[in-house]
Amino acid sequence: MAGGDRVRFTIKGSGDFTNVLPDVVKPGTKVLLDGPLGIFTKRAGQRDKYLLIAGGIGITPIRSLAEQLSNAGKDTELFYSASTEDQLVLSNELKQMNLSLRLQTGRVTLDLIKQAVPDFLEREIFICGPGPMIVALRDAFVSAGVPIKHIHYELFSL
Repeated sequence: MAGGDRVRFTIKGSGDFTNVLPDVVKPGTKVLLDGPLGIFTKRAGQRDKYLLIAGGIGITPIRSLAEQLSNAGKDTELFYSASTEDQLVLSNELKQMNLSLRLQTGRVTLDLIKQAVPDFLEREIFICGPGPMIVALRDAFVSAGVPIKHIHYELFSL
């Protein structure tokens, strides 16, 4: 948890190991950690306005970043989409944060963002989710005039 003395793992069951992990690793188990890693840990907090976009389990790094920005009083807009409502994990926690939250099923599009966040060009943009979503949004933002240096994304690949 951001700024806390605990570590939490949010893991989607997607194979033999991740499906049994809750039965094997119990709360309080000693672990060796390395990190944090990834671009989201290096660039948070450099601007005053943020646009966060998460698709599915891509909410896990976005949630931590959202908490950091919320705690710092940054102007933060968060779009979180999944295929179905029951896949919108962590939504109750997100609702408790000091940010503008949009939960939805289906795709997040540039048109939707333009309507809801007309100043998106002035924001640092972080995207995490399925590869095709990231590529489509990145390309749409660049076409709309967002400098590529203000678009950060994390691809989950196994």
